[in-house]
Amino acid sequence: MNNKFLNKVADRLVKETRIDFTKGKLYAPFYLLHFPKFGSPCNIPLCSFINNPFFIHSFKEHCKEVYGLNNNEEFNYMWNEYGNIIKAKMNNKELV
Repeated sequence: MNNKFLNKVADRLVKETRIDFTKGKLYAPFYLLHFPKFGSPCNIPLCSFINNPFFIHSFKEHCKEVYGLNNNEEFNYMWNEYGNIIKAKMNNKELV
């Protein structure tokens, strides 16, 4: 596993994500790509994005399709990196 590459991917995914603190929603373009029937990409409550099975599945598919991640070790690393960065930004009320 190439952590340097995975860290760059995590940074890119964070840049693709937007947080709307006013509405308490997370905007992740890859979520809408995989689940368009759920409507707006801002359907993910900030308090539950980390445990949202649709979001996790969409994140994993996006990582596989766009960045070529294809094993659980890489995905778990990415999920932890991404989740930790987003949670820290939420806790500090930072716009991503």
